[in-house]
Amino acid sequence: MPTFSCVGTKKKITFDFCFLLYTLMHMQNTQFLHTLEKIPKNTSLIIAVSGGVDSMVLLDLCLSSFTKSQIYVVHINHSIRGSESDEDEDFIANFCNRESIQFFTQKYDIPALAKQEKNSVEATARKYRYKFFEEVSRKIGGETLLLTAHHLDDRIETLIFNLVRGTTLDGLVALREQGTYISENQEPLRFYRPFFHISKKDILEYAKVRNIKYREDSTNSNDSYLRNHIRNNIMQNFAKINPEYRGSIDAFMEYIGDLLYEQNTMTKFWLETQNEKSKKQFSKYENSQYIFSKKDFLKESEFLQKQIFAFIYKEKNNSSHGLSRGLIDELGRFIRDKNSYGTKEIKNFVIERRGEWIVVKN
Repeated sequence: MPTFSCVGTKKKITFDFCFLLYTLMHMQNTQFLHTLEKIPKNTSLIIAVSGGVDSMVLLDLCLSSFTKSQIYVVHINHSIRGSESDEDEDFIANFCNRESIQFFTQKYDIPALAKQEKNSVEATARKYRYKFFEEVSRKIGGETLLLTAHHLDDRIETLIFNLVRGTTLDGLVALREQGTYISENQEPLRFYRPFFHISKKDILEYAKVRNIKYREDSTNSNDSYLRNHIRNNIMQNFAKINPEYRGSIDAFMEYIGDLLYEQNTMTKFWLETQNEKSKKQFSKYENSQYIFSKKDFLKESEFLQKQIFAFIYKEKNNSSHGLSRGLIDELGRFIRDKNSYGTKEIKNFVIERRGEWIVVKN
């Protein structure tokens, strides 16, 4: 069996091993690069990079598929892990400098902001991340697309997390593969998650074969955080029951996504039909409003009533973040209240009782 040295190593290895290594790299490149085929070649890519393995693999793929002039790396220093957060930022800055990649970074004291705004650290971090993404998109101008490295394991983790807390159908879908994020300033930001159906294991294998350097988050091993406990323990037990559980759960989430799409279509039709009826009763009709008959609403099944609330909430917020069964039940009680008039403020919209009519407005 002939032996020779592969580039980057002094070890003598067999032809069979090199062929196996080449085959693995080719299969992985094909699998990963296929996820980038949906991206128009003339689009400016805003790549969210934390410094971890997922985002560094995503950046590596983009560098092999697009010109550097199209790539804009963005990093948010959340100030959650002290000096480690600063080291993450330096790591990415140095990488971008070596590779001559355009780099945008912003530092926020997320723990302090969360306390000030009386919100969770996770929700606050998400808010300021997307705020910065929007600012970068505005600076770049033209057609932009935000890429994040969320993968299949992230989606399964989120699904379990939502189930534990209590959720609607949206929580069973966990994340969207692509869509448009609408900021508080009502500015649209398109996003895409190329690793939507790719497992963490495949990402780690790709990083190993490509010798990609990345940062480790020391808090990931701390099981006192629910998400870490899910990732490090519960999902490991799933693998013992069924080593292929990821594919099974992925198919389940796809099914729920299709079901949710059909349900949303029917819900939207119901609301639009009610709007047509309301035009005869309201001289001042705004397209941003939903107006429906309280009597007709109460005739519908409890499931559809809840779905109507969920649909309106998602449309007004462009997200189901903050939507819970408790909030939906609260809205149901408000509608059924015997008092003819009343107002209830929800995140980004208001619901009013006007006699026999229910009015939803911004």
